[in-house]
Amino acid sequence: MKKLLFPFLIMLIFSSVAKAEFVNNIVVNGNERVSSETIILLGDVEKDKEYTDTILNNIINELYKTNFFSDIKLEILNGTLHIEVTENKIIQTIEINGIKANKIKDLIKERMILKNKSPYNEFFVSKDLNNIKNSLKSVGYYFVEVKSSIIENNNNTVNLIYDIELGEKAKIDKIVFLGNNNFKDNKMRKIIVSEEAKFWKFISNKKYINRERLDLDKRLIKNFYLNNGYYKVTINEAFAQFTEKEKFILTYSINEGSKYYINETKLILPDNYDKNNFSKIIQTLEKLKNKKYSLIKLSKIINELDKITLLKQYEFISASINEK
Repeated sequence: MKKLLFPFLIMLIFSSVAKAEFVNNIVVNGNERVSSETIILLGDVEKDKEYTDTILNNIINELYKTNFFSDIKLEILNGTLHIEVTENKIIQTIEINGIKANKIKDLIKERMILKNKSPYNEFFVSKDLNNIKNSLKSVGYYFVEVKSSIIENNNNTVNLIYDIELGEKAKIDKIVFLGNNNFKDNKMRKIIVSEEAKFWKFISNKKYINRERLDLDKRLIKNFYLNNGYYKVTINEAFAQFTEKEKFILTYSINEGSKYYINETKLILPDNYDKNNFSKIIQTLEKLKNKKYSLIKLSKIINELDKITLLKQYEFISASINEK
């Protein structure tokens, strides 16, 4: 006779009741600049209420979010909630060394988290080190080095100092296009603003990597394709690859899609408009039939429509294009 073994599952269920303590008094210590009333308000602390560990943790989190404090401790003794804080020092001044151009300095300051009179916070300093590097990369300085330091003052403030070594600006060694099956590279290079660094282009700034210029290049490439019938063209993110010669290969990736032609056109007007006033527009639209799609031609029609509506005193209208 076979013996059948039945497994038994033993479940142990634990219940946990959060311990709560009643608070009828609140005391704040360690604060000099931030008033006790402000700390109580920022932490959403109330008297005559029970406090669990979860509520106390929420108070600590809310107070840390203010960036006013480097350390916060809470303790309940005999019905009194003791809030012990250590305030962050205030930044008296921020110095940026190693950059002469005010335009670049302003760009850096605009993107920084910490400002003059902000509470000093090491985490935000590390974030701003990256913000400074990214700001300088956007104007072509890819080999930059940035270090931070502080000088502590007697009045519980600090001077925050950033020392910057710019290095050489990143030059474009070669411009490459991927996916441009219907247009040659030479044609594409004439469309964009960026240029390859050639020895005779010693004055031009267009030979340096510049984020805003790369974005402009992408728009120019897309508009070129849209004006040549490629209605669904997509331009992927331009990327720069570092070479051993401390230069970059700049690559634009293009998905051309198919060429589109205009099959049918129609001008839709409100019933109370006189179509005779728009006869030239209607004729222009007729001429577009069976022609390749062109964004610039459609934009010109919109401009002409705007002119007509002004001359004929059509008020409160706008013209738009719907494409299918």
